[in-house]
Amino acid sequence: MSSRPPTASRTPSTRSGTSSVPFGLVIIVFLGFIGVLYSGLVGLGLLGGEFGGLGAVILVLALLQAVVLVGLLGLRAWALGVAFLVYGLGLLVDLLGGNVVGALISLIIVVYLASISERFD
Repeated sequence: MSSRPPTASRTPSTRSGTSSVPFGLVIIVFLGFIGVLYSGLVGLGLLGGEFGGLGAVILVLALLQAVVLVGLLGLRAWALGVAFLVYGLGLLVDLLGGNVVGALISLIIVVYLASISERFD
């Protein structure tokens, strides 16, 4: 008989490991953070001039986008809901504005997020 206590299973958890985050979502989040960086720089550039209020709004929106992107990486349901709302509105705006490429990108993201939605808590 062994005197060692039983140990927990060595099988990695599907929620705690980074391997549970779909690669497509990692790509979406990475590209989203590039957008956050760009928006943050634009917002900072506007702060000092006559459009300082607009710069502050852009900075706040960039910060909120970063929070949602982190939530998506954490597979949080609230972040998925916000992402559906934002990308869905983006799809609508792109369609109304005649931006076919932007609408297609938003549509692909919405469909992809819907396809992996069961992974979110």
